[in-house]
Amino acid sequence: RIDEHTGLDVGFLITNKKGNYLSLGKSNFTHTQGLFFFNHDNWELYKTIEDIKLNKEMTALKNNLFNVQRIYKDEAEESFNLFNNSLVYSVKNYVGELVLELDFRGMFDYDDKGRIYTVSEEDDLIVIRYDKFTDHSLSLIDKTRFLVIKGADRYNKIGEWIKKEYSYDASRGSRSEFYVYKAISIPVEHNLELVFSFSEDKERAKAHANQIYENKHYLLSSFHKYV
Repeated sequence: RIDEHTGLDVGFLITNKKGNYLSLGKSNFTHTQGLFFFNHDNWELYKTIEDIKLNKEMTALKNNLFNVQRIYKDEAEESFNLFNNSLVYSVKNYVGELVLELDFRGMFDYDDKGRIYTVSEEDDLIVIRYDKFTDHSLSLIDKTRFLVIKGADRYNKIGEWIKKEYSYDASRGSRSEFYVYKAISIPVEHNLELVFSFSEDKERAKAHANQIYENKHYLLSSFHKYV
């Protein structure tokens, strides 16, 4: 729904004790929404996922305390949980494409030069590599990051840059126009469970994705009981 006082889409925010957070809504109204991981070396919040989008109209948000859900027409629903450096995501009662939008950057890093995403498949994992070069010549890499996805049987590459305009940032007089990367789509046949794991090291991200995926039902059940 729309907030009657601000006119902005209502969103949600979930965090964990690692300093990571996820904030989404019907559509993002600030560049500080998305999936962020806290870098303890330089005390910086680092953005990875801009949004996960379904081809349906969202009707409500639901806070269950142990997770958050986005509810859609025709009983489709998504749920979100954070465990360490991973996002546990599920979608139910949905047939169609899930589109993943990315925006790898430090929260206040506005440099758009030399940004390269590479999507590959290793074993049963989708591996997204992000290389940030110092300039458009692509001669010197400044940093490399990895996002690994576990649980998808197949995917389709999109590879399209799209422009985002954030209404809340514009109202504050801060930068409000960004380009994000529409990376892939994942087919969904009614139900799907995914784990997204992030790291500066590919093998660490892969190991964490496998670990969380294999234990996700135990983790979700334990967190539910704890709450």
